[in-house]
Amino acid sequence: MRKQICILALTLGVLSVCAQNSDGKYRICVTERQATTNDCDKLKKTESKFNCVRVIDNTDCALKLERGEADFGIFTAEEAILASKFDTKQQLVVIGDIRDSKEDKNDFQFETVAVVKENFPGSLKALKGKKFCHPGFSKSQLWSDRVLKHFERVVLTSTNSVSCDESSRTAAEDELSALSSFFESACRPGEWVPSDHLDKRFKRKYSNLCNLCDPAAGCYHKPQMDSSGYATLDCLTKKGGDVAYVAYYSVQEYFGRTHGNLNNGPEHYRYLCPNGTLQNVISNERPCKWIQQPWRSIIVKDNQTSKDLMTQLQKIVPTTKARRSHTWMDTVNYIITGSSNKLHIMEASLRSFIQKGREIPQPGNTLPCRKPIKWCTTSKIENNKCEWLREAALTQGIVPDLQCVQGTSHLDCSDMIRSRKADIIGIDSNLGPIASHSYNLRTVMYQETIEDGHFKVVAVINSRTGAANLTELKNKKACFPEFGGLAWIACLEAIRNSSVPESEVCPYDDSMGTFFKSVCAPGYKNRITGPRDTGDFRDLCSLCSEVGGKNDNNYVPFVGDVSCAATIRNKFYGDLGALRCLASGYADVAFVNAYNLSDILRDKSLSEDFSQKHSIVCHNGTKIPLTAIPDDNCALTVVTGGELVARGSRSTAESKELYLTLLELDEWFGSTENQFWNIFHLYKEFNNTKDLLFRGETLGILELFMINEDRSVQTYADLKTNSEKCKHPKKESGAKEKEVGKIGLLLMLIMSCLLF
Repeated sequence: MRKQICILALTLGVLSVCAQNSDGKYRICVTERQATTNDCDKLKKTESKFNCVRVIDNTDCALKLERGEADFGIFTAEEAILASKFDTKQQLVVIGDIRDSKEDKNDFQFETVAVVKENFPGSLKALKGKKFCHPGFSKSQLWSDRVLKHFERVVLTSTNSVSCDESSRTAAEDELSALSSFFESACRPGEWVPSDHLDKRFKRKYSNLCNLCDPAAGCYHKPQMDSSGYATLDCLTKKGGDVAYVAYYSVQEYFGRTHGNLNNGPEHYRYLCPNGTLQNVISNERPCKWIQQPWRSIIVKDNQTSKDLMTQLQKIVPTTKARRSHTWMDTVNYIITGSSNKLHIMEASLRSFIQKGREIPQPGNTLPCRKPIKWCTTSKIENNKCEWLREAALTQGIVPDLQCVQGTSHLDCSDMIRSRKADIIGIDSNLGPIASHSYNLRTVMYQETIEDGHFKVVAVINSRTGAANLTELKNKKACFPEFGGLAWIACLEAIRNSSVPESEVCPYDDSMGTFFKSVCAPGYKNRITGPRDTGDFRDLCSLCSEVGGKNDNNYVPFVGDVSCAATIRNKFYGDLGALRCLASGYADVAFVNAYNLSDILRDKSLSEDFSQKHSIVCHNGTKIPLTAIPDDNCALTVVTGGELVARGSRSTAESKELYLTLLELDEWFGSTENQFWNIFHLYKEFNNTKDLLFRGETLGILELFMINEDRSVQTYADLKTNSEKCKHPKKESGAKEKEVGKIGLLLMLIMSCLLF
């Protein structure tokens, strides 16, 4: 029996390997930057031993390696660190690194050291009150923020010099305050935080951290001057600095060691080690290092694959720049090594490869006195993307940490944020008004979406309804996706801008009940903010009950009282539900989001001739077929696709913290184009799934004081502001009310600017 089990296990293992790679070719992850379509076509040739597997980034590659959908990929050091955090079974193997042909004798891409003057007594505590020279911050340079801040963070943490003030400061300012107090002065040029006005404010407040910089440079990083590290060492040797954190090769070049011609008096300086000891500069070939950055590496899915793959690569990828005669071999060589690099074959587990020179950062260790920002998610896969984002931010060196907390829905998350169990969530514009009105959440940032990602609210009517405009729908029966959502406030705004007196449509909670004869607005029971009188309480769900109670061939009565529930158990919930309500024949109009309307119309619960029997009545008084794409003049409103919301009662410091963290995430993981490959993509699909954390059509995030740069964002902000003014009936209407709204919005923007 035991023998049979062993044979079965072996057979399954062989079948598994064959299933993963049925054509016998090795599958290499490639992004658009790594290989063109033409490159991948060359690898499809019969004689080729390799095939392309298209990936968005190396997060996507790591997930495919885990699932066995790819065999190997090329990872930068930061990408490798990130992948290692999810290699829980420790199966990933490194079989080689890719080195610059001019530096191929070096085991690391770069190394960092700390240099002090010869009279420095030693120990990290002795740095207190000294003058610090830093290489500066720039998104165009090779070092991540974690590398750039490694020295100062070790020094401040080991000397217990960081204190957190969450009531009045952000995490970034906590670190700046600690540095300013610890060092007498410094030159720490470049962008301290990703906000121009806050960066300038911090440079004024902690000006001693700029005192050693060249006044002409204004404490800003100058890549053409600082990239060699000479400026940092000049700060030490010529401008009174006491300690410099710099690349090891810069020290070698600066003091002439690389060319055998000593200069600048290296005998007067020492290396300061992480343990506080000192080493000579002049006669030290292997000094102590603070960071040793691994080269780009080839990461393979498991040990079994790595053995054969290593043999193949040794045959195919040259160790010199000699040309190959087979085109597909040239292509593999280029994809792996690039145009001027060499492959160095070796074998190690992923973690041991990284830990030769880098620590794998752990949550809570970067700034221990800071509590994390809790990001609420609504599904297992979204929570998984959040965990990857958390570790990507940690790898990059962003503070404070993120923490992922999972709710059951966006509105459940809204309730969790209100009750301080979570801090922030990305929410689409259908639900944003509900989060604001019913849960007292407020916008932190807007999601700026491409035009195809805009939400358009339209009015769909049946053929027997003769209405040519919104006013003519008065006293008709109306279906909404849910109470208080985007369609609700878009309809409310359109009615308020018509000739209908405002007293007939306000307050907000009763608005549609007074304008229409009856309404189906799922969620009304749970979100009503006014008196809960039983009669009034069901007004805005009376049509749901009327339609749902009809037992005919197409519509089954509700089981239990879910006719007003904002859940998928309610067949009239959501855009499809509103159209089902209209299709019953008991309603006259449905207000829905036209985004994905063509997909919704294919649902089998709608009759085949539904599109022929219904049309869109436009805001400008025209009618168009239901299958047509409504333009901006037809829709009741056109708004951006989403926003990020947090507690309305948050403090000024909490608002700044969220603001700066989101800007950092957008800057490092957004859709920016720079020389770096994003180790994680914030807005793109994750694990073959879109609309996780952010809308899939998101281009970036837009700050509150910049909303006038995007018309769809401005419209959405105005829409929410105006709907909240309708909480109580007003006698005034029309133009005067619009002006009040504009003034209110202007004041909000002014306060936003003052706040940040």
